[in-house]
Amino acid sequence: MAAIEIGEFDMKSHKNERGTGIGVLSQIGGRAEFQPFVNLIEIAKGLSAIPAVIEISKDSRSLCSEKDTGLIVRNVVHESSPSPVRRALNYFKTQLISAYHIVSLSNKVNLWVFYMGDAMVLPTIAGRLTGKKVLLLLCGYTEMEIDFRNSPIEKIGKILKRLNLTLSNFIVVYSSGLERRWRLEKWRRKVVIGHEHFLDFDEFRIRKEYNQRDSLIGYVGRLSREKGILNFIHAIPSLSSHFHDLRFLIAGEGPLREDVERYLKEEDLEDRVRMVGWIEHEDLPRYLNDLRLVVIPSYTEGLPNVMLEAMACGTPVLATDVGAIPDVIKEGETGFILPDNSPESISERIMDVISSPCLSTVSEKALEQVHERFSYEKAVQGWRDMLEDVSRKY
Repeated sequence: MAAIEIGEFDMKSHKNERGTGIGVLSQIGGRAEFQPFVNLIEIAKGLSAIPAVIEISKDSRSLCSEKDTGLIVRNVVHESSPSPVRRALNYFKTQLISAYHIVSLSNKVNLWVFYMGDAMVLPTIAGRLTGKKVLLLLCGYTEMEIDFRNSPIEKIGKILKRLNLTLSNFIVVYSSGLERRWRLEKWRRKVVIGHEHFLDFDEFRIRKEYNQRDSLIGYVGRLSREKGILNFIHAIPSLSSHFHDLRFLIAGEGPLREDVERYLKEEDLEDRVRMVGWIEHEDLPRYLNDLRLVVIPSYTEGLPNVMLEAMACGTPVLATDVGAIPDVIKEGETGFILPDNSPESISERIMDVISSPCLSTVSEKALEQVHERFSYEKAVQGWRDMLEDVSRKY
């Protein structure tokens, strides 16, 4: 088959003379997804003269702007509704409008990357019918996330995703291990490796030396069931009884906030646990530099940004062995792995980790790894290599 052409995209000169080359369709569900999406746009800029963006959001406010001369932007407002039937109709409408924009931009875009658009079947069909290549960038195991939400109407999304995996040209995942973990064996020939993660090391850096930090353990993430937040707080009573000076920070927002606050009050833990809500991205380094350990007790993950950000701030991470986490965290070297995310396991491992004499060494090795693997230059080069791989395979 002929190699993929990204306009007149030249992998060596990074120029595109005929069109924008790369288009990004995104479906942003929450604020935690903003930074990875912005990262992906920046990577597209590094690869393509004028990237095009179709941004699906809950209101007309866009993360991107056509005032930025490096972008062509189309915003699609996705309307929510308490009615399951209305939600399904709204989702169909969102897909239809997005498909229209795919077609209208077909003279400018030669390759589409769908971010958080696993089930966007109509846009995929539109891309294929206009002769463009469609790459699905999988950011997580959405099937498990849908199961946790336990919504019958959302289960249709699992069917749509499987259809989209079949219709797309390629499936982008963070590591080769995810082919098995996310049950992608059926589409093995389509799987390629790439990620949208890179850090601003001027911001995410060590501001407080590790040995100067208080005994503060942190959870930073969405307060939802699949993230394991309830498991984390249920581990706190046991930890508090063993370490009287240990304190905890919980940062984030989500549907379980009231449940978390109620439990902390019932267990008389409010003086031990500080809840700070959502932390703006520019403020996050300051919080991470106060922590001795970040805990990620999720049932499912992709490649969590906060894990890399913590490592860049010299803060060790204790996380479950899910998603692409074990490709970054090596037990006792660059971080620590939970055998499971039960409260008992979380409690026992935190006790082991904070008593470990190698914490400073782990902090240093973790810092070295993120600097080596997650710079902007590395991210752009990774996508360039991946697109060359796509060209060879197609």
